[in-house]
Amino acid sequence: MNLRNVDLGDLPTWLSAVSAMAALAAALWAGRAAWRVVSVERERDEERLRLDARAQADLVAAWPSLVLSEPTDQESPIRWGVAVRNGSALPVHQVQVTHVPISPHGQVEQTVVFELVPPGDFLVTGHELYRRPDSVVPRPFPAELRGRWYIVELRFTDMSGRRWHRDRHGNLVRVQVDPKLV
Repeated sequence: MNLRNVDLGDLPTWLSAVSAMAALAAALWAGRAAWRVVSVERERDEERLRLDARAQADLVAAWPSLVLSEPTDQESPIRWGVAVRNGSALPVHQVQVTHVPISPHGQVEQTVVFELVPPGDFLVTGHELYRRPDSVVPRPFPAELRGRWYIVELRFTDMSGRRWHRDRHGNLVRVQVDPKLV
């Protein structure tokens, strides 16, 4: 076979074929770049939704605190209790404040339930929730209160109906509620 007799076409046909291949390669590259942008935007939207879902819950916390044994009497003895802060603009409901023993010896877990905690700072003494006083008269720390036996865990439902648990380390996790139990 003689290669001199083979017709390879003319220059414009070749330029057209090379241009078509380059256009195909550019379209594939653009499609891949667009897919990456869409993936990044989707991840950003999912993160924004996750943060929006946590917005109210992030502002709710509880910790051990000294409280009045009798909230209506500013002169009553102080004792260990719990401070609860709802820093959001909306109330939380089905609030469970749990005293978890630091040491398992002799102490049992105690849970106090409140149907609603409005925005603000509150103290829990026994089974009573009361607004934290604006000013507290400083008193000497009673020696018998030096040993606190518990840490605090908190469970609550935000205004969107999502259930949350703030564990003993302060970590906030969404709790999946079984719809059969609701």
